[in-house]
Amino acid sequence: MNFSDKTTKLAASILPFIGAAAFISLIFGNNLWMDEAFSAVLVKGSFSEMMEKSLADTLPPLYNILNWSFTKLLGFSAPALRLSSLIPMLGCLALGGTLVRSRFGDKCSLIYVLCMTGMPALLYYLTEIRMYALGLFFVTATGILALELAHKKTGDLTLCCFLIASAAGAGYTHHFAFVAAGFVYLFLLVYSIFQIKEHPILLRRVIICIAGTLILYIPCFFSTLKQTARVQGYFTMPEADAGVILGCLKQPFITNCTPLSALLLLAFAAVTAYGVYALFIKKNREFIPPLACILLYPCVMLFGFLANVILKANIFSQRYLVPSLGLFWLGFAIICSKICLSKKLSRIALILLLGAVVIFDYGDRFVSEYAPGADEMTSFFSENVSPGDSYIIYEDDYQIRICFRYYFPDLVCTTWDEVPEGGRLWYIEVPGFETKKEEITAHGYTAEKAGDFSFDRYSFTLYSLTR
Repeated sequence: MNFSDKTTKLAASILPFIGAAAFISLIFGNNLWMDEAFSAVLVKGSFSEMMEKSLADTLPPLYNILNWSFTKLLGFSAPALRLSSLIPMLGCLALGGTLVRSRFGDKCSLIYVLCMTGMPALLYYLTEIRMYALGLFFVTATGILALELAHKKTGDLTLCCFLIASAAGAGYTHHFAFVAAGFVYLFLLVYSIFQIKEHPILLRRVIICIAGTLILYIPCFFSTLKQTARVQGYFTMPEADAGVILGCLKQPFITNCTPLSALLLLAFAAVTAYGVYALFIKKNREFIPPLACILLYPCVMLFGFLANVILKANIFSQRYLVPSLGLFWLGFAIICSKICLSKKLSRIALILLLGAVVIFDYGDRFVSEYAPGADEMTSFFSENVSPGDSYIIYEDDYQIRICFRYYFPDLVCTTWDEVPEGGRLWYIEVPGFETKKEEITAHGYTAEKAGDFSFDRYSFTLYSLTR
């Protein structure tokens, strides 16, 4: 073992712990946006109340069950709620340091864990109080276990049981995580068919895994049917035009630093192009697994747009592709470990690029997560707002209103015709709705500005109203 191999081995051993520390450091903020607040409020109350709300939603219940459990054990807080995202991400890093490392080597493990620690969209979505980290863990585990099964070709029953459980877990987490797991099975099934003469047991094991997953998914399937019936009036996702498609394709590479985004995209394109060249020109079948991992992302995207057409509702959003990103970057890491890290210069250039993206993305997320606006807002409201107070707001999609159910559950949203007796009336002015302020005087109130506030992606001006 030369010096370079020793360095790579050491880095592959240490990096999962660094990645874990990075994710842990991002769970203590209190800046929530609408979807996070919705997930948080949903798990308040008893288990039966939580399940009733979950089944009335359009997503499977597993994530909410975990959130409910953590808040009952640790209290209702943003860090407790984020454990349902943190633990799956630690699981993904553990997979990178164990199964990926043992199957594809130190170099692949190093690149994969580095990518999982801070590639664009990952830190943004995977520290949220949403189910994307859990979905990503199950999809990534399904893919890694499928690769292990395809490599061994012996149909190990223990491996099959883990594969069944991870694929079913994806189904109980998010519909498009289950779609991604379904494509993993499809790729594995096609591969096992081509291997049937040399390894006939593999096809039988794959069929058993698919059947086992479908059996475990049956309870969730019936609730999914009921949820599907409501999607036409529930979703307000944008139309699947060229801009939306381009946004989906750009999502894995876009940072707030354009040069870094461009370099990352070029590196990924070059690595993937070489993988395609090696497979189809050099006939090197070792590149089939990583290219299949990369192909998963666009397959799920196309399925989502097709679902829009079939259901006649815009149910698909680019964030639903996040569970596929674990295998997307695993495919990149596998190809890199075969070609880009064979020379010292290319190895240094790639690690520097990925490291720069991780550092920049982490810094950007840290600043956003710990922006002081939320603490300043909650401090002011705790000192100046009393039980029985109410507020009036005009906005799109009820976003601040839903967030206030988390931050200020006792503060009542009302209308001019239903202002409750007693208590103070507040008016929240949202950018874009300034003209609505004229209604204050029209209804006989005078306004006194209380301050300007912001949290997460929202900002507003608060007024105290008196007659």
